[in-house]
Amino acid sequence: AAARGARIEASMVAAKPIQMLNKALLLARRSSLSDVTERLEHRMGKISLSGRYHRLPKRIGDEYEVSETVLGTGYSGTVLMASRRDHPQQKFAVKSLNLTRLASEKLEQLKSEVENYLRMDHPHITRLHDVYESRQHLHLVMECMEGGEL
Repeated sequence: AAARGARIEASMVAAKPIQMLNKALLLARRSSLSDVTERLEHRMGKISLSGRYHRLPKRIGDEYEVSETVLGTGYSGTVLMASRRDHPQQKFAVKSLNLTRLASEKLEQLKSEVENYLRMDHPHITRLHDVYESRQHLHLVMECMEGGEL
């Protein structure tokens, strides 16, 4: 029991700097999505997002065929069915968000969501494959989970 208590205490001590870093990053309010890569590298070390986070002139239509099939709608956007142009049998869900409609606090929530999705790789969480940013929209290309409800 004493050894277990020591392990728990050690893990709490190890987690404290991460919690402090997360809190500091959440308090730092920025108005642009362009710093996502920098903030991720600061949190996790140097990681390659090339091929995953795209800005103009690259567009979602360059690599994906987005259909008009609506998979869902929410307060921040619509989710449509899509497929890769080079592998049409692969299906994806594209969450399209209108950046011009978001208040600054919602933009911060969105930035946090994008950061979290880019960091995650877990069998029980839908995977974010690509992100396309334009002046007015952000498109999140996610693994399509069919046959259920959220």
